[in-house]
Amino acid sequence: MIVNRGRLRLSAGLESALGESDGSLRVAVDTYGTEVQLRMIASGLGLGLAPRSVLRASASRDEIAIVQATGFAMQLDIWLIHLREFGNLRRAIERLTAMVADGFARYAAA
Repeated sequence: MIVNRGRLRLSAGLESALGESDGSLRVAVDTYGTEVQLRMIASGLGLGLAPRSVLRASASRDEIAIVQATGFAMQLDIWLIHLREFGNLRRAIERLTAMVADGFARYAAA
């Protein structure tokens, strides 16, 4: 496995999923930087995880095959933390909340 430490959450999710199925994750290369990771995968040096949006933007995208992993899904929790009373930030908080929700809805539809 070629792991990008900049995306620790993906690696941790995979390690957790493998641990639940009595598998183990053998890390062959630990890199910092998604493009380096994807170039190494495109060169045939191993497997890796990357969000589709990152793969679509990669110069290596045409050289990499996507494998559908059944029973494995990443989950992301986002918390908007603010004072109990919004005060003069009410419109900004409501707008930010709507923008984040809309962004995830568009991403899920893609």
